[in-house]
Amino acid sequence: MEKLKSKVNEIFGRIDKLKPREHESALKGYLKTFRIDGQKGVDDLTFINNIKANLTDLIKSQKKPLKIKCILKSKFHKTNPATGQVEYTYSEFHSHVHEVNDNTDVTELVNIMTERILENVATFHNKGSGWNI
Repeated sequence: MEKLKSKVNEIFGRIDKLKPREHESALKGYLKTFRIDGQKGVDDLTFINNIKANLTDLIKSQKKPLKIKCILKSKFHKTNPATGQVEYTYSEFHSHVHEVNDNTDVTELVNIMTERILENVATFHNKGSGWNI
């Protein structure tokens, strides 16, 4: 029973981490930045699919009209075959800026923004960079 409780707490702990948190605020709250931290070992597609509902709820809860842009910041690694040394780097993948008003289909907007980000990640990988997420 204790193992089950531990597993359930672990799952809910991971889900709670996927909730947007206000990261920065400026101009007396007019400009806000929210952040959703990822989890070690979770690839970009899984992460994005897991945050879509929370991102949609966040956008719906904000005063309208507003402008929104999503950025995925990922940590990459690759191993130098000559030395065996592992190198790390971060890369950011951006959506376009979108305007949101009362008539905006927020679910469709989130899909458009996340598709753009995933296309950018795929382009990065297809260039033969050798970096792995």
